[in-house]
Amino acid sequence: MMLPQVESKVQLAIRQMKRDMDAHGVTDVLKWWTCMATDVIGELTFGESFLTLESGTKNQYVRDLEVIGATNAMLACFPTLYRFARFLPVLKEAKAIQDRLRSYAEQSLARYRDRLEKNPGGFTRSLFTKLYQAHDEETLTDKEINEEAQIYIVAGSDTTANTLTYLTWRLSLPENAHLKARLIEELGTLSSGELTESELKGLPYLNRVISETLRLHSAVPGCLRRIIPDGGAVIGGFPLPAGGEVMTNAYCLHRNEEVFPNPEKFDPDRWDNPTKQMKDAYLPFGGGSRGKSTKAVSLVHYSPSASTYTR
Repeated sequence: MMLPQVESKVQLAIRQMKRDMDAHGVTDVLKWWTCMATDVIGELTFGESFLTLESGTKNQYVRDLEVIGATNAMLACFPTLYRFARFLPVLKEAKAIQDRLRSYAEQSLARYRDRLEKNPGGFTRSLFTKLYQAHDEETLTDKEINEEAQIYIVAGSDTTANTLTYLTWRLSLPENAHLKARLIEELGTLSSGELTESELKGLPYLNRVISETLRLHSAVPGCLRRIIPDGGAVIGGFPLPAGGEVMTNAYCLHRNEEVFPNPEKFDPDRWDNPTKQMKDAYLPFGGGSRGKSTKAVSLVHYSPSASTYTR
């Protein structure tokens, strides 16, 4: 059960924000959520936190995550920019960041293996357990393991941090004060002890707030490509040839007024009894057979895998 590790990082992030507020009257919510998500994914994946919450500063690691997230979003919308990468400073910097992320992953994996060799009995289950085992069984290469580690580092950090930042911002708006009060009231029903998975699943309004945040501010809003399988396909009456690409765009789907009436309104109650059309059009992390549902219990440590772009 990974909930205690997640909760400890959440509590530390909140304490750090409160410290800022007490000292300066403001706090950088995105910074602290990024630090929190980064430390959580480090501990749950590699068995150790990156300790960015404790340092309280935007180090090179956090800055790299911020830049690569923005760059990936731009390239998802304008893939032809790849052709001009060597002429664009921002894309040159993205290449340097990718190299550093590869190094971060390699170092984290090396430290994990070193600890495992020194203390074999101290192995604890993590999100990466099966991949570690696959490496030991020689079914995955070092390169493949490292690529998966990079995906965990990036996808497990900025997606969570961005979502929590938008959620915080939405509830802080004056016109949404009644929504915040309602959420606080529901959270007040939690026991004072350690949180449990069943308690989090029993918070319907929190889950509606998360769903509505992800609808308007999807962590993966741009085009998600899929390859048309052998034999072709027919979608919406249009025949599509095998080997071609089709794309979905969550930003547009989530704002389809025929599916989501008054689409620009932040309205968590629309998820009280969602229609089949709403469920079908809701793709905050992509869709398909390997998609994950997003609930309060899984938001913090959810990490989209490489299958987000699976054929």
